[in-house]
Amino acid sequence: MTDGKEASPCHESALNERWLKAPKPLDAIPKAHPGSHVPFKLLALCIGLPIIVANSIAMLVFASEKERPPFVKYRYLRIRNKKFPWGDGDKSLFHNPKRNATSEGYEEEKEAAE
Repeated sequence: MTDGKEASPCHESALNERWLKAPKPLDAIPKAHPGSHVPFKLLALCIGLPIIVANSIAMLVFASEKERPPFVKYRYLRIRNKKFPWGDGDKSLFHNPKRNATSEGYEEEKEAAE
């Protein structure tokens, strides 16, 4: 209220009820056009899906094994302040012995040297 008086609880509830019963403006909500999704569905199925399949096949056929970089023991890489709670504590959870080095080097090079 602008005159400094508080509105009574009855007056407030009457305002709330009128607000709740007031018709909502339905013109503000855009209506979907039936069938408007069909061209996009066709684009996705006829163009997108074959591109994904073709790229997947190309990766399987033309992918070559990359050379692993030589191990260099830098003091700022592979820092282990605390051991991992699994295994010997030096290998991460998703450790790949062919690609990932431990703090001492690649596992395959260690086995070949022994």
